[in-house]
Formats: sequence, C-alpha cells, structure tokens
Amino acid sequence: NILTGTATKARYGDLAEKYLADRNYEPGTVVSVGGEKEITASTIGDRPIGVISTNPAYMMNMDLEGGIYVALKGRVPVKVTGPVKKGDKLVANIEGTASVALYPIDVFAIALETSTDIGIKIIEAVILYAFIFVWASNDAVNKLNLAPELLRISCSAKQQGRTVPIGLVSELTQGN
Repeated sequence: NILTGTATKARYGDLAEKYLADRNYEPGTVVSVGGEKEITASTIGDRPIGVISTNPAYMMNMDLEGGIYVALKGRVPVKVTGPVKKGDKLVANIEGTASVALYPIDVFAIALETSTDIGIKIIEAVILYAFIFVWASNDAVNKLNLAPELLRISCSAKQQGRTVPIGLVSELTQGN
C-alpha cells in the first residue's frame, strides 16, 4: 500500500529504526554499531548512531523481531554524564552515556536543557547526523599542520535558494 499526503503529524519527536542490540538497554542510552549483534552501548571515542528511543514518532524496520528502536534524528531523552548547558554539543562517553564535547569531533547531539548535576541523568537533546566523507592528500594535511583526526569542517547545502546547515564532517579519510 502507498500513502500519499501533503502533511503528517506526530505526537513524539524522533525518527527511529529497529536494530538488534547485544543486551536490553534503557531509553536514553547512547548506542554505536558493535557488540555481538548490531548495536551496543557507546563508549569514549565511539561514533554513536543514536539513542534508545522512548516514544518514536516514525518507526522504521518495524517487523524486525527482537529489535529495539534507536532514535536516529530528532528530539529525545539522552543519558548524560556531568554538567551540561543548553546548546552544548554531545559526544559518546562511558557506559552508553553522552558528555559535553571538548572539541567538535564526533558530535551526535545538542543539549536542549541545562543541568549542573555531575552524575548520570536524563536530559532532552536533539540528535543531529549527516555523514559526509572528505578526501585529503597527506600533503594537504601536512601543510595545514593539523592531526587528521582534528580536521573537521561545517557543511551546508543550497535548498530553494537558501543555505541550510546539514551537519559536520564526521570522518576524514586520507588518500594520496
């Protein structure tokens, strides 16, 4: 069946897809590809694909048996370790939590609220994501005198004559 329409509404705020997890995770847990199945709790240095969804607005891959919904885009509760301010960029931390990014590398979400609690808590955040891969020669990276893992750029696209941000470059692959 095909559904054709001009507008849709959703009570909740995220786009989620079912994935097989290596164990049962609580909503808000930050996850990455890995583990014994498809996804596992993220840890420091991982590139998260999303967060275990609480109430997905749009559910993809719904017929996957044994899967759990992962919010890939949109507004969701996220487990965060340490203090956070509204607008802070979030990256993977230990045990499926996020923390404030010290550098804008592998950022997957932006905090929508502030908390001074230094422990683990749930906050609202927006999941970002747009993967763009950049090729640069070793010579170009050397001329910039930067470590390749620190080289990131902002990206935008033209849409109906306007410049629209689409995310951060999340990977630099070196070529010759």
